[in-house]
Amino acid sequence: MIEFHKKGILANEKLEVDIFLPSKNIAIEVDGPSHFMEIWGVGTLGKVQKADAEKNGLLLLYKVNVIRIKQLRRNLSDKNLRDTAWALHHKINEIVTKGGQANVHTIEV
Repeated sequence: MIEFHKKGILANEKLEVDIFLPSKNIAIEVDGPSHFMEIWGVGTLGKVQKADAEKNGLLLLYKVNVIRIKQLRRNLSDKNLRDTAWALHHKINEIVTKGGQANVHTIEV
């Protein structure tokens, strides 16, 4: 099962993740340019990055793996989408196969 814009993963937290795979205990976040570029100014970038770091920390505390897709392109072609889907599929399989401690993983597209 795949849950989109999932809220309430963690008890007493208003945390929301873009995509959640409950059977695999994996949260997927799609980060557009505003997560790593000064599109809305330095202050806003700092707030966004702080919120991302706090979200990562909370999820890791509860043993949830995090995959962050760093979306660099303004428009994605069909090939870019296929490449992203393949990279995501590969990363999920790698996490499930290796098991172990929760971690933050990044995919750049």
